[in-house]
Amino acid sequence: MARTVHPARTPRGLAAVATLALGLSLATAVPPASQAAAPGCLTERQDLPLLDPGCDDTTPPDTEITGRSFVPNAAGWIAEDTVTFEFHEVVEDGDAGPWGFRCRVVGAVTTDLEPCTSPVTYEDLPDTQVGSGQGPWRFEVHAVDEGDAPVDWRGSLLQPGRETAPDDDSASPATATWRSDTRAPETRVGGLDPDPVTPGSPVQATLKPGVFVGADEGTRTTPVTWTCALDGVARECAGGPLRLGRLAAGDHEVTATATDVAGNTDPTPQRRAFHVPRELAAPAGWATRGTKGALGGDVLVTRTRGAVLSTRLTGVRDLRVVAPTGPGLGVVEWRLDRGRWAVVPQRAERTRQAQVVVLAAYDRPTSGRLQLRAGTVSAQRPAVLDGLVAR
Repeated sequence: MARTVHPARTPRGLAAVATLALGLSLATAVPPASQAAAPGCLTERQDLPLLDPGCDDTTPPDTEITGRSFVPNAAGWIAEDTVTFEFHEVVEDGDAGPWGFRCRVVGAVTTDLEPCTSPVTYEDLPDTQVGSGQGPWRFEVHAVDEGDAPVDWRGSLLQPGRETAPDDDSASPATATWRSDTRAPETRVGGLDPDPVTPGSPVQATLKPGVFVGADEGTRTTPVTWTCALDGVARECAGGPLRLGRLAAGDHEVTATATDVAGNTDPTPQRRAFHVPRELAAPAGWATRGTKGALGGDVLVTRTRGAVLSTRLTGVRDLRVVAPTGPGLGVVEWRLDRGRWAVVPQRAERTRQAQVVVLAAYDRPTSGRLQLRAGTVSAQRPAVLDGLVAR
């Protein structure tokens, strides 16, 4: 019968067995870290003694933005493409850190969440595109507890496990939002009657001219505002038609300047010069007749051949009359001083009121007495005049 022979137990072997048994006994006796960790755990270490249960710092820091380089206007806009932020951690449990931060901006472009220090600056940010549905810019900063190792101390005492959701990031970032627009608007002023003779200062065949004020940007939600003036005197304007009222005869200038929702103002205000004709008073032989569409609401009419209307001119280069044109009009003639009589060209296929008719353009300032007289007229074809341009 075979025998089993057991080796002798040496003191060294017994000591090793005893040590292992003691370790297993202690491991069984130590409660889980969630129970053993002292309240208010502020740090985590992975180089603890074998029997130290350690603890899990589960209280993340918070973050506060303490300063920024801009102040948005009431609509949330700024006129800058560079922004700077200052920030710090907010801690309520006495944790001394060390602290780190992660920052990014989200908007027309989005940067990665990356380490940052206070202050942090972002340059050359694109403008917020109005009308594109693009949201505002947003800055985010997270405080990070750099002393909070991503370790779950509630795992095995001898081999802690990795945290699936580390507690070192602030639960929610501190944020700041804004919209940016760094480009000034371009103001537009239109609506004046065109004048191929003097396009820089067109003659308006009305005593109550108006203009249209606009800009190359602006929507219902991002309105543009304007400042306007007539002959240097401020006038209220809100974009669109601008009624100037009844104006005195002579040269005038309207100016308009647009300011966008971010506060950018057009550095080159639009200026539009124009000229308002003067009305003619009815001398002997002429009568006033109310006429819709006429310069001032009425015209001068005569059926008397040779009836003369005269006025003194001084320093004139541009000489015109305002009168109706059409097929049913008599003939009006004109001359300056003792010059030759010439016919005012009023013949046309269709009748139109308040037409600007050129008489003469002089190379140098010219003075003299202008005479306007009725030529061939009849009861059905009267001579008709409306106004005068002499500048």
